[in-house]
Amino acid sequence: MFTSVEIKSDIPDNNLSSSDDDSDIESTPEELELLKELAQRRNAHKKAHWDSYKVKLPDIIKLYPQLIELSTLSSRDVMEIFIKSGEERIEDCENIPYDYNMPLYKKMILRFQQEGQRDPACFIKTSHPTSQRQVCAKYGIWNEKLFEFFAYLKFGYGSYRIEEMGLSVTEWKTKNAIQFFFDLKTEFQQKFVDEYNNTFDKMETF
Repeated sequence: MFTSVEIKSDIPDNNLSSSDDDSDIESTPEELELLKELAQRRNAHKKAHWDSYKVKLPDIIKLYPQLIELSTLSSRDVMEIFIKSGEERIEDCENIPYDYNMPLYKKMILRFQQEGQRDPACFIKTSHPTSQRQVCAKYGIWNEKLFEFFAYLKFGYGSYRIEEMGLSVTEWKTKNAIQFFFDLKTEFQQKFVDEYNNTFDKMETF
């Protein structure tokens, strides 16, 4: 004979009454207003963050003398910026064999020639912040984010896009970014600035 046994389960009953289910609870107007305000603050903070990376054409034009001087930067100039007292200057800056223990100025010359592709703006962008400030101090340029823009001008475009804009691909390839930019008409300078800044507007949507 089998005995009837009552089985009790530890699994909670999902058939909750409406009074136990909070899915239908609505936020109060005050709570909704607070959530809206928090979202607005978050979006404003995000916008301010990305806006800080943007550049303005007048700010670039204002630095024309310093930037044009910087655009002539050579391997020997790099040596003069980074060489320390007591270190021996070299005559041949174009054939430096790499050595882990080489002085900083030689490493910076190689960085200028290789990662920087002999483009002053790209050289600064690929350098350590301390080295960036050292170069900027030499030329009296204290707006380091400009070099992000010039590097974008050099590496953010392809030959097809430059040609599509009606510009010379040869000049874009052979001139460094600063020289190329200042040889443009104002309308094209502004166009490049606007397109660069638009990349940060897109960031704000994420």
